[in-house]
Amino acid sequence: GGTFNGGGLAYSDIQGNIYTVSISGSNTFDTIKLKPGNILALAAGTLQKIKNIVAAGTCGNWITIQSSSAGEQAGLTSNTGTIALTYVKLKDLSAAGGATFNATNAIDQGNNTGWNITQVASRTLFWVGNSGNWDQTAHWSLTSGGAGGECIPNERDSVVVNDASFTLANQQIMFNSTANFKSMVWTITAAHRLSGNSYRTINCYGSFILNSFVNITNLTDCYLYFKTNEKGHKINTVNKQVNMNVYFDGSGSWTLLDSLRLKTGASPYYIIQYNKGTLTTNNYGITCQQFDSYSKEKRTLNLGSSRINSVSSWNFQDSTNLTINAGSSVI
Repeated sequence: GGTFNGGGLAYSDIQGNIYTVSISGSNTFDTIKLKPGNILALAAGTLQKIKNIVAAGTCGNWITIQSSSAGEQAGLTSNTGTIALTYVKLKDLSAAGGATFNATNAIDQGNNTGWNITQVASRTLFWVGNSGNWDQTAHWSLTSGGAGGECIPNERDSVVVNDASFTLANQQIMFNSTANFKSMVWTITAAHRLSGNSYRTINCYGSFILNSFVNITNLTDCYLYFKTNEKGHKINTVNKQVNMNVYFDGSGSWTLLDSLRLKTGASPYYIIQYNKGTLTTNNYGITCQQFDSYSKEKRTLNLGSSRINSVSSWNFQDSTNLTINAGSSVI
């Protein structure tokens, strides 16, 4: 990414020609121009004075505008007119001044004020057409076994993988890029694979439900984030070994429906990082190399009678806003 430190001065236009642009200082711009795929990070606590923002993403290539620090707003202000954005993801942004700030076909990622946000419609998307990569539109359909061609899932979309997803044996879905979805549910009755290239990020904003026919392969060094801010979501990896680091990073709640088992021992091994939200183990076990929590966010951990095998460390550095209901658990 690139960094723009404007020193609090006035400029004409700034254009995002690279993937991520970070702006520090409270500056003045005529126009901020963003391209599909751009991420604009504004330093938390700063205020950018603007005349306009040009930001038109697509359903397959979103623009993200956010504060540099989660939970702390950055500001935009404009005196007159209408600022109109589309296919944008907004997080931790205030909008002020005499102008109207509109975002259509957008995703509100939270802590935004002063905006008129019309969120993109949520969809249920079915995987179709046998093996393929996550970012291939040919594999996404609005109907079970139907024609592909839908835009790839975003965090408001639920994903279903069923018997109509495959007409051949032992097929795979490959996480070849960052994946966003609300919930994922597998209901297959024959063996198929869930795979991924190394170091891919998987963002789940709801439930994550596998079944015994899913073979998890080649997800080594991927990152699985649970980010829901809603209550009542479920996680079921059917006691299969998950070769990913797992992060709980939403203010909502999750309940395990089976044991959560990460690879331990010789490298590569995998950790759980518990940043916020409510996790109920439902008396099922957890196995990981490390179970860490470094944040001061509100966290409630309900352990019941679970056995927790955290091989090298159980590390809660700060108990601020932390509740552990230990029950009869063994760590």
